Amino acid sequence: MNAFFSYAVQDLVTQDILDQRHRAEVLRRRAHFRSAYFRFDLNGDHLVSAAEIKQQEPALKPQDRAELIWLRYAFDADKDGNLSQSELMMAEDAQLGQLETTRAPGSQLMQFDLNDDGAVTAEEIIAVVDLLRDEADGNSKKNNKDTRKSPALTAAQKERELRMAEYEARFEAKRVALAEAGLPEICAYPPKSEEAGLHWLSTLRGGAVSTISISGLHQATTVVRLHVEAGEQPLYLIAGAQTSVIWQFTGAVERIERLITHSGNAVSGLDSTQVHFARSGVCVPGPSDLGQAVAQRTFRSTLEVAFDRQRFDGKTAEWMGSRTFPSHERIIHKDQLDAVDKPIRRNGKAFEMVDGALRELENDVASRRQVQYQFDLDYPYGVARIDPETLVLQGKAQRYSVLPLQAGLLQLLDQGVLRGHAVDTLVITRPVEMLPSGFKTNGANSRGYRFYVDPQVTLDIEAGNLSEYNYENLETGRCVDGVPCEMLPSLD
Repeated sequence: MNAFFSYAVQDLVTQDILDQRHRAEVLRRRAHFRSAYFRFDLNGDHLVSAAEIKQQEPALKPQDRAELIWLRYAFDADKDGNLSQSELMMAEDAQLGQLETTRAPGSQLMQFDLNDDGAVTAEEIIAVVDLLRDEADGNSKKNNKDTRKSPALTAAQKERELRMAEYEARFEAKRVALAEAGLPEICAYPPKSEEAGLHWLSTLRGGAVSTISISGLHQATTVVRLHVEAGEQPLYLIAGAQTSVIWQFTGAVERIERLITHSGNAVSGLDSTQVHFARSGVCVPGPSDLGQAVAQRTFRSTLEVAFDRQRFDGKTAEWMGSRTFPSHERIIHKDQLDAVDKPIRRNGKAFEMVDGALRELENDVASRRQVQYQFDLDYPYGVARIDPETLVLQGKAQRYSVLPLQAGLLQLLDQGVLRGHAVDTLVITRPVEMLPSGFKTNGANSRGYRFYVDPQVTLDIEAGNLSEYNYENLETGRCVDGVPCEMLPSLD
């Protein structure tokens, strides 16, 4: 029924409608396959030579290497190690072969045309589905009573058998290609029980800032909170992130049969026997690893082969805050997601809106509100306090003395180490060894902050992470001695 309504025009499907959709799909897929295959052509001569393959292969990601191996395996007709233009076009044609008119997406719908009027309705599809269901239940007598429907039933049965044969052939080709690329050995996923549901998550970062670093105090660690819903089915989860992320589990954690992640991540709330660390990229991908259709297809194929065609569910997001699992519903607490209002800037001053009018803000108030606004916007689940004793990880857990990102700026503002000077400008009021990690300063990006130093304060630039930042003297506006200021505008 989903297929019917995706093609139907005014609640009808005809061959003309399917033909138009088919032609558009062929053009779209041909462009996709051509760009995917010819990206290996380094010199633009429409030939992927053995030399080009040899030059690229060591530096390729596993999924791209698998794609090259698959192309050579299936389409290097003369076995000379080169992929000529004609051979690459053969690869295109092979991919597009399934879109021939008789096999075009939606073409099977016309087999449900019971009254041969050239149009298919939802009622006709329901009638044939009922026949198939009766047959599966062993109720063949009901089918035999209606000879008018038997041709459609026979066609539907043949369609199903043909699709199964095609799927088996494609799966075997994937298995061979991935085996030649060594991906099963690279990933080495632990075994999964037959009854366990297979899921994968992929994110750039978490929606909360961690009090514990898993990648050094100069890097930001964020947290994704996953609350496991009650249920009987075991869960097998693959979770990857582009940055340092702690996957924090609560709820019915006994349902997690196995969590697969990579060494750049850590896990809280699970036992070490439930966690397995695999290679990142093709085995535990982050969002950028899944950015290309080829990469996503290779990852899905890797899962399909590794877990013998078992169904899996996936979710990719730029950031993940707090979700239930396995339903992926967000847990939203209003008090966590309420953000302060962004300061309104006019003519170098900051204002807030009160009773429909602008009221000027003092500099320190405007600075703090800007920091709080950006923190609430980027990390709406605030600061997650993590007990390092609960972590399962391959690296080393360290407690932040100064939290990363805007959470650290708020911490230092509350301690009086920093004070506001303007909306994006903060003043260091006393000696400090660490500033918040995880973002650049001095206008390097739209979320940067400019640091001034009180003339009475002397900074030990070699201490902590201070050498990573630029500073200006509050009175003179010039760069503090010993600090590189290439990013600051010249005052000469």
